Amino acid sequence: MNTPFSYHAICSKCRAMAGKMLDQTDYKNLSQMSSVKEIAAYLTERTTYGNELANIDLGQMSRSILEQLLNDNLYHNYRKLLLFAYGDMKDFMKVLIKVFEIEIVIKIVFEIYTGNATILLSETEHEILNTSDTHLNLEGLLKAKSLEEALILLKDTEYYPSLNAATLQNVLNLTLFEVSMYDDYYKKLYLLFQQKGAKHGNKRNVVGILADSKNLSRILRFKLNFNTQPEQIYPYLLNLYGKLSKKDLIDLCQMSSSEFILFLKNSKYGKSFAEDGIRAPSDYISDYTSRFYKRLFVSNTASFEVPFTFLLLKELEVKNLVHITEGIRYNIPSDVIMDNIIHI
Repeated sequence: MNTPFSYHAICSKCRAMAGKMLDQTDYKNLSQMSSVKEIAAYLTERTTYGNELANIDLGQMSRSILEQLLNDNLYHNYRKLLLFAYGDMKDFMKVLIKVFEIEIVIKIVFEIYTGNATILLSETEHEILNTSDTHLNLEGLLKAKSLEEALILLKDTEYYPSLNAATLQNVLNLTLFEVSMYDDYYKKLYLLFQQKGAKHGNKRNVVGILADSKNLSRILRFKLNFNTQPEQIYPYLLNLYGKLSKKDLIDLCQMSSSEFILFLKNSKYGKSFAEDGIRAPSDYISDYTSRFYKRLFVSNTASFEVPFTFLLLKELEVKNLVHITEGIRYNIPSDVIMDNIIHI
C-alpha cells in the first residue's frame, strides 16, 4: 500500500536522525582542534559518528582513514532508512543508495586503468558490493589488469554503456565516464519522481534542482580552473534540467568567466555573495542548495522529498567535516575554516 501514511515511519526516522546532526557550535569547536586525532575524538564522544569511530585506535587516525569512516557513516544512514521503506518509497530508496556502488565502480575502473597492481577496498565497500543486486564479478574486477578486461567483466551490467562510451581505442576519458555514470543515476531518480513522486505529495521534481546546482558548479570549475572552451564544457554536464533549460546551459557555457560570475551574483545562488572574495563562488551554489533542501525537509510531511533532502543535507555535513579536517591539517585559522563552511 502506497499512501502518505505508509511513509510515516521513514519520514519520522529522518527527522529523528536530523535532530542529531552537527550544529554551528560543533563546527566551531572542531575548527579549533589542533589535529585530526582530536577531531576524531570529538566526533567519537559527542556525535553519532562514534558508531564508526569507536573501534578505531585514535593513535593510528589519519585524514584518509577519518574521511573513509565519515563516508561509511553516510552509507549506514542510507541503510537504516532503507529498513523503514515500503512500496514505492522502497523502490526509490534502492535507487538512491546506488550512488555508493557507482563511486566504488568508478574507483575500481580508475585503479585498473592507471595500472594499480593492488586495489584495496574497505570493509564497508565490500559490504556495499556484496549486498548489491547488480551482481558484479567483484573478484574478477579486483584482479583485472587492463581496461579491456574491465569492459568484459562489466559487459552484462548497467555500467557497461558508460564505460564503453568513454573508451576509445583502449583510452579512457575518466571524466566523461564519471559524468555518464552519474547522469544515468540521476535520470533514474528523476523518472521515479516524475512517475511516482507526484501522487505521493511531491510538488516538484527536486532532482532537477540538484542537477542545476551540479551543472553550475561544473561550468564554474571548467571556466575558472581550466579556461575550457564552451563547446568542450557542454558534454560534461548532466543531461537533466530543473529551472535551467538546455538552452540556458548552452548560453552559460558561452559566457566569459567574469560574465558567469556576474550571472551567479545576480541570481538566487548569489544573494549572499561576499564582495571581498573570502569564499569561492561554488560555496554559494552549495549554500543555496542547502537552504533550499532544508526548507523542503522542514515543510514536507510524508513524501519522497523527506529522505532525499535529509540525505543530501547529511552529505553536506560530511563535506563540512572533510573541509575542517583539511583546514586543521594545513594549519588554517579557525575563522578562515568557518568562513567556508556550507550552511546547513
